Amino acid sequence: MGLQQVYIQVKRYAPSNSVGRPEIAAFAGAIKLRHTNRGVFITTSSFTKGAIEAARDLNIILVNGDMLTNLMIKYHVGIEIEQQFTTYKLNRDCFD
Repeated sequence: MGLQQVYIQVKRYAPSNSVGRPEIAAFAGAIKLRHTNRGVFITTSSFTKGAIEAARDLNIILVNGDMLTNLMIKYHVGIEIEQQFTTYKLNRDCFD
């Protein structure tokens, strides 16, 4: 039925503190110990090039701060709409 166990790790880091290869390698070890084959590593900051390469090799999905923000907005998780604007454009085809 497509049901899989997914192991998730989340780090709340300052924008200047990127997640590196060692953190991804340690996470991969934790995934193996939990007998799962999928992992998602989420951070509020970013990932180093080494972390991205390691994650690709280890089948770990990475979610950085920008992607996390976009997902929160897209799926309305942890946010609320404060103000919305509608803009209009003239449809010139209606006046030909």
